[in-house]
Amino acid sequence: MKKNNFLVLALFSIIVVATTGCSQTKKSLGLERERPDEFTVLDHPPLSMPPGIGLKPPHSKEAGISIQNTQVQAKELLKTSSSQEIQNFNTSPIEKDLLRGAKTEDTHPGIRETVNQEAKVSKPGEKAIKKIIFWEVKPAGDVIDPQEEYKKLHNKDAPGPLN
Repeated sequence: MKKNNFLVLALFSIIVVATTGCSQTKKSLGLERERPDEFTVLDHPPLSMPPGIGLKPPHSKEAGISIQNTQVQAKELLKTSSSQEIQNFNTSPIEKDLLRGAKTEDTHPGIRETVNQEAKVSKPGEKAIKKIIFWEVKPAGDVIDPQEEYKKLHNKDAPGPLN
């Protein structure tokens, strides 16, 4: 009876070990992870053309000219210096209202020069910064005479450690 139980247990363990190598057995026992298939995750309907395509194609020549004109206008606008010139520069009523809301009429025409001048005045010199950072003055070291040191090192009668 004991031999029979041992034989059944051995046969059962061999079958379990042999079948765990099979992928279906691994799936049913939960030993293998199920990964989603990236092609079946989302199903989108196929693309279709609308029934009426009545749009006229854009003209590339006209688009290039308008882009260039706006670039030239922007460069000219940036080159102007006073707010009066900017207000006279082909601005639409909406742009004028926006500028009025931002109160650009009372701007100082030379503000950039004023700010630069104030920055130069408040900027400390390099000497002042070095004085702040390196405030401790190191004392000058003793100057060593090389010939005298050579005599000391090669003098056998001199007191001191022998090297």
